[in-house]
Amino acid sequence: MVYAFSRDGAMLGSRWWRQLNPKSKQPVAGMWFMSVLCFFITLLAVYLGQVNTTITSIFVVSLHLSYGVPIGLRLWQNPASFVTGSFHLGHWGRPLAAVSCGWIVLTTVTFCLPSVVSKILCTVCVLHSSQ
Repeated sequence: MVYAFSRDGAMLGSRWWRQLNPKSKQPVAGMWFMSVLCFFITLLAVYLGQVNTTITSIFVVSLHLSYGVPIGLRLWQNPASFVTGSFHLGHWGRPLAAVSCGWIVLTTVTFCLPSVVSKILCTVCVLHSSQ
């Protein structure tokens, strides 16, 4: 990811992170950057458990939203102006895009709720269904 974002100039310090090693043709500086970053995040997660939960939650919500933005933009675009690629869903594309956007909104809101509320709601649902 570092190389992809750096190659496009979308990251701070992209001039360094996108450099390829002449021998291996790999972005070694970018790989070391991610390795060090992951190491420090892991240290935080080991010593502070809540940090791990927070970082994971932020990453999950961000990933959902990063999938949802292009799907949503495609949904609101004029269908006649969109050029389909080699893979497309045909007439199912727009309904499935709407379902996907709805699911992404639902999961984003759910993942942003405090975990205590989610546990209480799950307990209430289980107790109610067993009666």
